[in-house]
Amino acid sequence: MATATSVGFGTQALLLGDGATSESFSAPCGITNLTKTTNVNIAETQVPDCADVDALMQIVLDEVSRNHQISFSGLLTTEALATWDAWDRAGGSKNIQWFRDLTSGNGGGTLAGAAYLTAFEEQGQREDGKWQISGTVRFSGAETWTPAA
Repeated sequence: MATATSVGFGTQALLLGDGATSESFSAPCGITNLTKTTNVNIAETQVPDCADVDALMQIVLDEVSRNHQISFSGLLTTEALATWDAWDRAGGSKNIQWFRDLTSGNGGGTLAGAAYLTAFEEQGQREDGKWQISGTVRFSGAETWTPAA
């Protein structure tokens, strides 16, 4: 039996673009939890049985649209506060990347495109005294997958 090779947390990251002409991407400091979700909108059609009109109809699904979103949470750090605060206040889209630091054969590469910060939360508790963040960024329009070199 061969033991599976797990993917470590640090091999995947949410990278935010800086908006410059020659754009640079970096991971905001403090993120300790990431979730990449695929959302698919489906159209459902009930198809009758032409040979037996009393038979149960079959349901046929057609994919209408597909979208990815990345949810995150972690520690609110002074290093990342200005970035989150600016995007939260200004709104609008920002170029982002979902980066997998793996070889191409292992699924490595970059999913890139414009995205919106669709949710952002700061929360703190007196007990531990540290502020936490959580949020969601959602890709808008076409996304580009570039396999690792």
